[in-house]
Amino acid sequence: MKRIPEHQLIDDKKSVKVLAESFDRREADFLVSKLEEYFPGNDYLETLDLCCGTGDFAIFLADKKLVNIDAVDGSPLVLEVAKENIVKAGLGNKITIKNLYVPFLIDKKYDLIYSLSSLHHFHNPRDFWITIKNHSKEKTKVLIIDTHRPSNEKIAKAIVEHYEHGESKDHQKEAYNSLLASFEIKEVVNQLNELDLDLNVEEIKTKFDGFSIFVVWGELQNGS
Repeated sequence: MKRIPEHQLIDDKKSVKVLAESFDRREADFLVSKLEEYFPGNDYLETLDLCCGTGDFAIFLADKKLVNIDAVDGSPLVLEVAKENIVKAGLGNKITIKNLYVPFLIDKKYDLIYSLSSLHHFHNPRDFWITIKNHSKEKTKVLIIDTHRPSNEKIAKAIVEHYEHGESKDHQKEAYNSLLASFEIKEVVNQLNELDLDLNVEEIKTKFDGFSIFVVWGELQNGS
């Protein structure tokens, strides 16, 4: 199935509302479990949450780990919600909001860079990966999790009907569009090879034929 890109920024109130209601504790647990699996015994003092959305994952991680997190997103509307969530959680001393549009370049390198369900938003994925490369140093840890594009629209609809059952029509529409905008594993591998990013790509299959998620992870040896 040919990829159908969606809006690169979440910049309307309806989509922000769907995003704010989409946080799943199981996904957050999965993130932390993968961090502990791939990088055991590490805390990540300086961390970049790339495309942080409403800040839920940054809050979850900051509550569990010894981290200072720069939570970065290009949407001011999304960051308004993130700021409220961070203040409410009492984690303003550990999480700093930054309104930056990818690709960006700031004078800072990170111990850990992670991003959840964000790569598929990019019309040009090179912007995403070059931002990671530019803010990496030797032994920067990278963890990226996103959905794999299904082989056809029928499977995409079945996934939404199963996993988003009971959610609003707006939520289901956003989920469906995200699946169609997602990348295939081979496309992600090509993206990494083009920028000489030596990272692992792990596919995790689900019960649906043609549907899976992927995890890009590793420790960059040479920085940028």
